[in-house]
Amino acid sequence: MKKIIALSLNDIRNIFREQILYFMFLVSPILMFLVARLGLPKAGVWYPVLVDYYPLLLLLLTLQVSSGIGFVIASIILDERDEGVLTGIRVMPMATNLFILYRILFSMLVTFLTTLVMLQGTGIIVVEWGSALLVAFLFSLIAPLVLLALPSFSQNKVEGLAFFKAFNLLLLLPAASFFISSKIAYLFALLPLYWTFHFFEAIHQGEPTGLWLGGAVAVHANWITILIRLFRRKVFRR
Repeated sequence: MKKIIALSLNDIRNIFREQILYFMFLVSPILMFLVARLGLPKAGVWYPVLVDYYPLLLLLLTLQVSSGIGFVIASIILDERDEGVLTGIRVMPMATNLFILYRILFSMLVTFLTTLVMLQGTGIIVVEWGSALLVAFLFSLIAPLVLLALPSFSQNKVEGLAFFKAFNLLLLLPAASFFISSKIAYLFALLPLYWTFHFFEAIHQGEPTGLWLGGAVAVHANWITILIRLFRRKVFRR
């Protein structure tokens, strides 16, 4: 427990040491919250057609918060790799597994809490607490995807930022399935957020959610497992 607390405190110090990390971790979530809380209702008055898309718009804003947190943790890992910290961890018994687990759980906890605030605090739509907790859990699985992928495909923070922009676009793609009526939309089922988005839509429409929830958990778990293996090979076995 002492090691976990020490790591957490060190991560917080690293986050507030760099402006971009501080912005993505704290400022960006606040801005997204204000956009949802204040901006969307005004936009809905000016453009009533947007009201029908409030659920999707809220999800997209929440996605930016979740992926941003993953980017922050990934940037810390890239710094640790450059500073040789990961080399020391690699030679310690069981340290690699504990390191990966800690990073994943830390990012999931922060993302879960911020997602819950976005869902229940903005007042854009009404979501029962039980459903909100499930949606927040699914969104908390986004951060591990980002934090595992960026260090695996990037050599430094500059490359990491460029990769993050492309990866974030990939995360956004399943939103297109709401506007495509053909079977082509099913191709997005390979991406985890396809299931999360439609799970939220089913909640909003009062439809059965079991299939969407099960699919979201399964696809997220599959991609996280693949990325953990890739992360171990690319980051720890250099």
